[in-house]
Parts: sequence; C-alpha cells; structure tokens
Amino acid sequence: MNSTSICENKEYAGLICAKPVHNDPNAKYLFYATPPNQGTEKGSKPFKSPCDDGDIDFAWYHTHAATNPTLGEGNEIFSDADKNISDKYNMDAFLATPGGLLLKYSAKNKTVGKVFTYMPFDMPAQCEGK
Repeated sequence: MNSTSICENKEYAGLICAKPVHNDPNAKYLFYATPPNQGTEKGSKPFKSPCDDGDIDFAWYHTHAATNPTLGEGNEIFSDADKNISDKYNMDAFLATPGGLLLKYSAKNKTVGKVFTYMPFDMPAQCEGK
C-alpha cells in the first residue's frame, strides 16, 4: 500500500481489529486490518474503514503520501494530528512513510519506535507507467 500511496500522492488509512476467539484456549483474539481507504495528500480517516460488528478497534494505520519537500522531516514522523487521534481513542498507531519506515506510536507511553525499515520508499522511477 505504501508504494500506491506514494505514486498517487494520497494518504491511505484503516483500522487493525481484534476479533474475539471463543473456542481456542490458546488465543484470545485474531487480528486483521480493514481495507485501506484513500484520503488526500494531507490526511486520511481510519474510521471510514471500520471493524466488523462485535470486533474491537485495536489500533489504526496510515501512510504518508509522496515526499513533500516543504514538510522536511515531517514526511517521516507522526504529526501532532496523528498523535491526537491515538490519544483521543487510546489506540496505538502505525505509519508507513515515503522514506520506507514503518513506525509505531504508543498511545499509552506517548513514544514512537521503528517497527520495520524496508518498506517501499519514494523513488520517482517506481511510479512510471502507473
């Protein structure tokens, strides 16, 4: 999804959901992501892609669009607006950046950490012919 987000220069977002498991003593939940919905160059709405009825909104995810030179480091970090969503709903967030990072924001601890560093990243040639 990150390469699509970059090539279209649109953010995408959705939720990570927890489905309660009632018949397995070794598992409390099965996790899944809702389909990503397209936002704009500057924002996206994760709750437009809701969890199934009865499932728990566990976390949310989104991409930042293509690299915007005017944002500088802002391309590669959670914005204050991103953090505010997590804090409001007490939900962790995941962010795929145009530089190829996958980051996690902990709503509980108010910290950001790297999850993965090899996501598709912004290279003009990757979008040719798309």
